[in-house]
Amino acid sequence: YTFGTENNETKTVFATVRDSAGNWSAAHNDSMVLDTGDPALSDFIISDVSAPGNSDSTLTNETRVEIEFAANDVLPGKLFRVRIAQDSNFMNNVASYVFSADAVIQQNGTFTLFYDSRREFFVGNALACWAVVEDSALNQSTVIQDEILFTDELGIKATLYDAADPGDSLFSASNTVTLEVREVSGIYEEVAYSESPDNLNNWTRVTTGQPFVVSHTFGSSESFFVGRLFVAARNSASASIASASASITVDQIQPELFSTTIRAVSPPGSEDYTNSTTVSGEVCARDSGLLKEIQMSLDSTFSTFSTTDISSDMTGDTCISVPFEITTDNGLKTIYARIVDFAENIGQVMSDQIIADFDPIKEVSNFPNPFNPNLEPTTLVVKSDGNLRIEVKIYDLFGNLVREYDVPSGAIYNQIEWDGRNGKHEIVANGGYICIVRVGNEVRKRKIAVLK
Repeated sequence: YTFGTENNETKTVFATVRDSAGNWSAAHNDSMVLDTGDPALSDFIISDVSAPGNSDSTLTNETRVEIEFAANDVLPGKLFRVRIAQDSNFMNNVASYVFSADAVIQQNGTFTLFYDSRREFFVGNALACWAVVEDSALNQSTVIQDEILFTDELGIKATLYDAADPGDSLFSASNTVTLEVREVSGIYEEVAYSESPDNLNNWTRVTTGQPFVVSHTFGSSESFFVGRLFVAARNSASASIASASASITVDQIQPELFSTTIRAVSPPGSEDYTNSTTVSGEVCARDSGLLKEIQMSLDSTFSTFSTTDISSDMTGDTCISVPFEITTDNGLKTIYARIVDFAENIGQVMSDQIIADFDPIKEVSNFPNPFNPNLEPTTLVVKSDGNLRIEVKIYDLFGNLVREYDVPSGAIYNQIEWDGRNGKHEIVANGGYICIVRVGNEVRKRKIAVLK
């Protein structure tokens, strides 16, 4: 039977029957409401059950939540039930609540009910619910969704970093450091921190789900101390407070380098000369904290340098030998060293010298060459087996003897310094000179240039 009109109203239908003799029965009727209008659903809010109403709709620590919403239906319709689920297709953990039942509380046009969610349907830590309202004619409202974050029992981890080096949580060269607080479990909404565990009252609202990072300057004026911060975190879902602490060593004292010695690898242990580009630098240092590395350079400004890690248990007074590569030219090499600790404090620079001589053993060398006697002498380098006396004579190009030296036996590596003067202590003229060196029965020659 089709109603004669489409108006939403109470419809009454009358009926009578007739038999084959044409007799009509008494008329009977019945009524029902025609309702083609959809109900309305709005203001759908999920809240924590610990506080009445929707005062806490951000965070919960229970799977049972409070749901508040507004709903109505146009006359002559009547609200029938609300359905809640944990997915938009209403397949997961569906619950139905009849408006006339005690489970749905109505007050001032707002409806409240309690819903038991299930963790297996959470997305991450988001407890999301979808709702739809149906009237007595089973017309449905639009579907509305809301979510609330779920937190486990709150646990945090606090770490202090060197503000200039975020990768260093052990040492800082400044008393201004970086505090980072992360969630180990649960979610925090507020964080407080202090150098005293009894003064945790500077609660700061933080971004949910993000680490809390802040700069802090310790109140101590000491140059070396262990700085500690106490941290507390809390959320609106629970009265409990999570706590942690973190420490870092503030080291504003430069490490001390008190000895630097350069020795040859070949010949072994020589502090005078090397015939290899690899030398050994022995440095002795001390530090209040922990030594990190040795830097060595041929440049006093350390525009380029090599680094050797000495971080393994380098505390107190420490001496260590480290390799260093020099350039391949002959001559005096000045090698500079400095020490760095884990707070990145750099100690003072010290240096030592060694002569590089890559010539064959029977070759005489000198450096510098040419040289200016008014500024510096030149050093002759003569090598022997250490058992032979060495005789050195310097001639001008006319064959006149200018200077002579007699070197006793005993040294393998012999350095003879000529100051550019003759036997009368007069500075010689510019030009070339011939150095004749006799080692035992061997005679060696070397040309030397004087340039003033």
